[in-house]
Amino acid sequence: MSTLAVLYLLANVAYFSVIPLEDIDNGTLLAAQFMDKIFGKAMGQVVLPICIGISILGVVMSELFGGGRLMYTAGKTGFVPYGDVLGEIHPRFGTPVYAMAIIWALSLVFLFAPPPGKAFDLLVELVQEGMWYFYALTAFGVIILRKRLPRYPLRRFRSSLVLSFLFGALSFALGILQFYPPAEVPGKKKPELPYYLAPLLGAIFMALCLIPWYLRMWRYVNKTGIQLLGWIEAEEQEVLMMDD
Repeated sequence: MSTLAVLYLLANVAYFSVIPLEDIDNGTLLAAQFMDKIFGKAMGQVVLPICIGISILGVVMSELFGGGRLMYTAGKTGFVPYGDVLGEIHPRFGTPVYAMAIIWALSLVFLFAPPPGKAFDLLVELVQEGMWYFYALTAFGVIILRKRLPRYPLRRFRSSLVLSFLFGALSFALGILQFYPPAEVPGKKKPELPYYLAPLLGAIFMALCLIPWYLRMWRYVNKTGIQLLGWIEAEEQEVLMMDD
């Protein structure tokens, strides 16, 4: 992790050393501009975009893989309706076929439903900018678990509490700073959409998601008496007893 952080910083130093400040954020990828100036247009406009496309393909495949497993787990634990269907495993391939199908269908909707251009860019920004809050919640959740279960046998890796707090605080701050107006650069064309539109829509979407969360995790539990979170405490106690 430290090596990646150093390489990332060195890459940014190289970018700013080669590319003038006024050419940054002109609609062209920063890495493409850098490769264009150092190795020529063939590398910056042909080879690099192909490499970026392959990298994005890998990211999309990993997101589909992870998203399907998350939906499968949510179905098995009863966090979402029709959990028996979502938690079903394909007998031949051993994959959560129905959960993967839903993730695949949603991906196609997000990919082809919005028209290309500003609408698609807004959708991408909406998803990306809202993720900062979930990064913060994840980091703070790690701190809570470390305090509540300081000696958990299945914990194979222990992150630093200081770094977890700094990461969570920074992620939350980056989420809030999205509502701060960007600096005006002379000669740069102003964006057609307001800078606060994407983070505002993201905040509204997350607030609306509280409705199904309440209906399932509170109202459904109070109505049926089914404890959807009871398995967590039971599993923790079982693991701690095995350690003793």
